[in-house]
Amino acid sequence: LQKEHGHGFGKGLDIIEQFVAKRTNIAWALLRQWVTKESTGGYNWRKFNRRYAWQNQVLFPNPRSKNQTDGAIILDTSGSMGQEEMNESLRQIQKIIGEFRNAKVTLIQCDARVVDEATKVYTRADFPITTPVEWFGRGGTDMKPAINWVREHSNRFDWCILVSDMEWEIRHRPESVPYTGLPTVYLAVNHPAVKPPHPNTHALSVDVAA
Repeated sequence: LQKEHGHGFGKGLDIIEQFVAKRTNIAWALLRQWVTKESTGGYNWRKFNRRYAWQNQVLFPNPRSKNQTDGAIILDTSGSMGQEEMNESLRQIQKIIGEFRNAKVTLIQCDARVVDEATKVYTRADFPITTPVEWFGRGGTDMKPAINWVREHSNRFDWCILVSDMEWEIRHRPESVPYTGLPTVYLAVNHPAVKPPHPNTHALSVDVAA
């Protein structure tokens, strides 16, 4: 009886692991669809070509090649984020971005400050990015400096993904978190998804082995 009971318990664990894996895969698939939606298409009306914008603020569409993406990834490198959590998040996002023929991604590391010396632009030619990379910071957590950095440079990007365990002000006062100025996904690692109340801003939760 004990043996059968133990076998049943093990089987129960397998089901849980399968459920977690399925839920995580769905989240990555949703993220892939979102990046594709924000990156492809014939014209981008959000940005404008300054050479052809008149004083009356008429905006002209900017032609944009299909299969092109230009994004910002804010990665929480505070002490509460495990190294494997950061590595796996980067590996998965690489898989998504690697599907684009013309991909350019700026990786911003931040704990309570933007680590300027670690901010780097990657193109598809750099893929696969070897992990583990060197993670900087590892102190307290405040993503607002990185969010403000992205906002100041928002004309360079199509989208933003913020990867974090969300153990900072966003969990307690989401309305106080600044707006990136871009379509944004708050990707919660091993924690419930949470996001600020901004336009075109979404939240997903993924489970990553710590």
